[in-house]
Amino acid sequence: MSTIENGSTVPTPNYVQTAQARLEELRVWREQIPRFVIPPTSDATKRLSIAASVPAAFIELTNVAVTNQKALVREERVPPAEIRDLMSYADAYSPVADELEALAQFVRHSVTAARNTAGSEALMTTSLAHDWRKSPSTPTSSVRGRHAPRTRTRQETDARGSRAKSNGTSGKGNGEGGQGDGEGDGQVSKDRAGESGPDDAAALVMPRRLQ
Repeated sequence: MSTIENGSTVPTPNYVQTAQARLEELRVWREQIPRFVIPPTSDATKRLSIAASVPAAFIELTNVAVTNQKALVREERVPPAEIRDLMSYADAYSPVADELEALAQFVRHSVTAARNTAGSEALMTTSLAHDWRKSPSTPTSSVRGRHAPRTRTRQETDARGSRAKSNGTSGKGNGEGGQGDGEGDGQVSKDRAGESGPDDAAALVMPRRLQ
C-alpha cells in the first residue's frame, strides 16, 4: 500500500497485517511459557496474593524443616524439590511479566499519540477554515457582505423620527389654519348678508320679469 505526497509515491506499511502477526506471536508465547495459567475469574490473582507474598527465605526454611523432620511431612504436601522449582520459575518469569506490562503501556501510549496527532491536525484545519471564511479577502464573505441588509445607525433612526415628527406638526398647523380660514369666510358672508336690507333680499328672490 502506498500514498502520493508532493508528487512522489511513499510506501505505507500495512498496519493490519503487522498487528495480526504480533498477535499471533503473542498467542504462541502462551504455549512457550511454562506453567501458564489463565485466571478463571477476574479476582483470582487477588485471592492468591496473600500466600504469594510470603518471603522466599521463610519458604526455604520450611523446606529444610520438612526434609529433616518426618513428623512435618503431610500426605498432600508438595515435595520440597518441587517448591524450589516453583520459586525458581517465579523468580525467572517475574521480570518477563513486568516487561510485558511495560510493553502494553508503551503500545497503548503509542496508539494514543497517533490518535492525538491525527486529531490535532483535524482541529487545526477546522480552525483555519473557520478563520478563512470570516476573512474579508474571502470571495464568499465579500459577496455575503455586499448582499447583506444594511442596518441603520442610531443617528439615522433619530433623524428619521425627528423629520416625521416635524412633518406631522406642520400638517396639524395647516389643518388648523384651513379651519380658521373657513370660519372667517363664513363670518364675512354672514356679515354681508346682515348689511343687505330686505329689499335687496327680495330682489334676489323675485323673478326678473316681475321687477
